[in-house]
Amino acid sequence: MNELEPALAADLAKDVYDLVKRNVPIELALQTLQNTYTSVFDINIHDVTQARTGGPGFIKCKTAFGLMVYGTGAFYKSHAFVVLRGSRILGDWLTNGNFVLTSRSSAGHLVHDGFHQAFTSFQPQLDSFIAGFARQGIARVHCIGHSLGGALATLCSEYLKQHTNREVYVYSFGAPRVGYAPFADMLTKKLCAEHIFRVYHRTDIVPCILPWPYTHVPSFMSEMHDYFQPSPGKLPSAEWHDMDNYIKTVGSNSWTQLRSRRFEPFNDQAAE
Repeated sequence: MNELEPALAADLAKDVYDLVKRNVPIELALQTLQNTYTSVFDINIHDVTQARTGGPGFIKCKTAFGLMVYGTGAFYKSHAFVVLRGSRILGDWLTNGNFVLTSRSSAGHLVHDGFHQAFTSFQPQLDSFIAGFARQGIARVHCIGHSLGGALATLCSEYLKQHTNREVYVYSFGAPRVGYAPFADMLTKKLCAEHIFRVYHRTDIVPCILPWPYTHVPSFMSEMHDYFQPSPGKLPSAEWHDMDNYIKTVGSNSWTQLRSRRFEPFNDQAAE
């Protein structure tokens, strides 16, 4: 299997937040990440992704948003990783709220304008990253993120599939919808549903947004190709959006085990 194990994808989605941890210099955060993932990839300051976020009419904030790194060692040598964090500062939340306007994705489909603007702010770095694929012998790319980071990882996966011939995988945890149905349908078909790992808690509020006509990826047969996870409560809330809860949910389970947790309450009692 060429996809990442659930625990590794979840750990990366959580640990990338260290880049913007208060009172921690980014150099120290990078060293901690390097020590943690020394068998997965090598990191330096040039691998840090800088993204610009903010709402329409607001001054944009440019901050460290993640990593673009090439794999290392016997197992990950042919792999590349794009790991992006979720919302942490005001500009990030303003970006999330900018859903009234839409933009065209790299393949020409309607997507959330705030997500698209944040993505295009680091697109030149992504182009430079892609330029190194041949030299590094990259065969597959993993796009990973939580919340807003999951939305941006989804846009990255479309761009990578549009501009490279590598295998592309996307792993999102508690991510919102990114684009309209044509975007979701196209990306599901291009990536192949088996390359899309959308993990979400039943009572996580963020995957419940954005409203129609926005559509989740994968867009069809979602009961077979997403990773619904039961969570306490009856109404969506912020509690089960926290990445720490996703870490606990994923644990040491395989993708097959996580998928088996789906329940379908389509019976007479549920209908009533």
